[in-house]
Order: sequence, then C-alpha cells, then structure tokens
Amino acid sequence: MSGPVALSGDDGFSSSREHFESVVDFLDAEEAFGLDHGSLEARLDVSSRELFLRLFQDHLDLRAQREERVEGVVDAAGTQRASIEAGHHRALSTVFGEVSVERLA
Repeated sequence: MSGPVALSGDDGFSSSREHFESVVDFLDAEEAFGLDHGSLEARLDVSSRELFLRLFQDHLDLRAQREERVEGVVDAAGTQRASIEAGHHRALSTVFGEVSVERLA
C-alpha cells in the first residue's frame, strides 16, 4: 500500500478536491448563512453524495492507471492469451451514483 495522498498537485483526485473546495466556499459565503438548518442539511446531503461519487471515480481512475498486466493468462479452454487491450470501460452503479470502470483486457 502506498503512503498518504498529497494535499495538492495533480494526484488524480483533482475533481474531488475541486468539489470539496466548492462546498467549503459555499459554507463560507453569505448564501449558506441565510439558510435554515434543514435547508443547509439538504444542500450538504446532495453535495456530500457528489463528493463521494467523485472520490469513488477518482480512485477507480487511479486504479486503472496503476493496473499491471498479468502474465500467463489462460482462458477457460486452456488457450494462452498473450495480447492485451487497454481502455475497456464498463458502467458500475454505486450507492453514490454511476461510475465508469476501466480495465485491461
């Protein structure tokens, strides 16, 4: 397992960080101070789901970047598979929304 993620720079979580900063900016702005507690909670509920969706997607993208080719792949019929294709995508439904998973094939 790698060490802690840097707090700045292009580490693959820029979308998540951008959204998080927009939530912080909202909470620091006059608009948030004008909301009652229930409205603020509703707004944060939506924002938090979006944040976790972005974190999930950013993590999956990082996994795809770090995926290593597996040597000696044999299919169900026993045939050796020596070639590899990058960029295969599939949709994955999560509790936060839909993400895209990229894998080697």
